[in-house]
Amino acid sequence: MKKIPNKVFKRLEDLYLTLEDKQNNINDKIEEINTLLEKKISNDLSDVIENYNQVIREINEVREELYMNAEQYYESRSEKWIDSERGQIFCEWKDNLEEQHEEIDEPDIEMIEELDYEELYCPEKEVPYE
Repeated sequence: MKKIPNKVFKRLEDLYLTLEDKQNNINDKIEEINTLLEKKISNDLSDVIENYNQVIREINEVREELYMNAEQYYESRSEKWIDSERGQIFCEWKDNLEEQHEEIDEPDIEMIEELDYEELYCPEKEVPYE
């Protein structure tokens, strides 16, 4: 056989076009799934993050109240007590409360990566017409 018969060539060409169409269908479906995943993750995460942030707000309120009470107590004491060893220890403890107040951070979130055609379909041979 010196050349591919026209009928076979046309059949192969049609098959490759069909394959390309099917690959496009896969890519479209993957994009649709990625969009759905992104929405789902975003909705689910927003609730979880809001719950986390609510606890942070409550902790911050309690710490602020504790610090304000300690500050009022400290300021209500006599100068002699403030200058004493107990007063200095209390002052360090009170200042520590204020420093720790700033240490709680928002959650560090890692999003999943989008699905990719090559990750899902890795044939040994390359697909033509990509």
